Amino acid sequence: MLGYFKIFLGVKTMSFAKKFDLELDDLPSMTPRISKILKQNRITSVSTLAATSLRELVGLYIDSDTAQTLIDEADATMRQSGFGFVMGSKLLDEVDQVEVLTTGCKSLDVLLGGGLDTQRLYEFYGPNGVGKTNFLHQLICTAMLPKSKGGLASRVVYIDAEGNFSTKRIRMIAPEFDLNVNQVIKNIPLIKIHNISELLSTLEHHLYPEMEQTGARVVLLDSITYNVRGEYIGEKNLPIRQGTLGKIAHALKKASQAFNAVVVVVNQITKNPKTDEVTYSGGNVLGHAVQVRVSMTKAEKESNDLYKKDSTSHKIRFFVDKAVDLPRQSCIVMMDSRGFRDIEPGSQDAQEEVKAKQEV
Repeated sequence: MLGYFKIFLGVKTMSFAKKFDLELDDLPSMTPRISKILKQNRITSVSTLAATSLRELVGLYIDSDTAQTLIDEADATMRQSGFGFVMGSKLLDEVDQVEVLTTGCKSLDVLLGGGLDTQRLYEFYGPNGVGKTNFLHQLICTAMLPKSKGGLASRVVYIDAEGNFSTKRIRMIAPEFDLNVNQVIKNIPLIKIHNISELLSTLEHHLYPEMEQTGARVVLLDSITYNVRGEYIGEKNLPIRQGTLGKIAHALKKASQAFNAVVVVVNQITKNPKTDEVTYSGGNVLGHAVQVRVSMTKAEKESNDLYKKDSTSHKIRFFVDKAVDLPRQSCIVMMDSRGFRDIEPGSQDAQEEVKAKQEV
């Protein structure tokens, strides 16, 4: 396994974003002064410039007319390079480029149609303590597996908005996949987020360069609504809350497509005070933006015998809440100190899982 790490970590991974390698200085209205300002603010490619808002460029002391012209030129350049309307034959080519990342649990991979597809934005939501952050830590490990074992042989960008990233947890999970713990930890580009401004800046200006430089093909965000809910409180801030979530989701989806990457966010839950209905946080904007939404809950009727053996073990139900190409089904897996794993065939828990699937 150490030899494998030397192979994939010693050579910069070829980025799927090769088609985005367009120089800022080639734009007709670009000047050396503006180019320097943009690069100092991590706007280093035409694709990043095209995704930058007019307000942000004006904030860098670029006059509004010039800023709008540059955005328009960047957008036109991107379209000439293959963006915009495409024929179905090109879509078939893009499908052939999709890769699949294992979750480390066969039953969950089956539920997700084989695993986590690249070029998709996934959301896993659930109550506090259900294991969302633990699940992301497991994906860090599976992403670094060789492709022959269901991984992507990739570094993982981890955006920590809640401050819950744990090297101790990695040390518990990585050995289950025969990974060198220190190598895994060394190859996680990690950024801690403290407010909305930092999160937007990271996604709009720093994420692309980081993925290009490190070859990361997996992006994990814990969690997508934490800062938004904390800073934009109450109904009066609903429009700006929704607009901000839209920007976040848009930036993440673009990254998934630009780098042929798996992007996974975890999310909190909220309760409707009028109906007492419990659902994902973020409202309609986030609801429409994510391509696959999966709920995580602690499975009911957990075996007493299980707790006698290991008091840290829990049965977690994953349910596909939204996906255009996946059925609304569920599976139950075990979560313990070693991470998430399949329930052993023939056990009482396996029988309960079969019954649970029949009831959905």
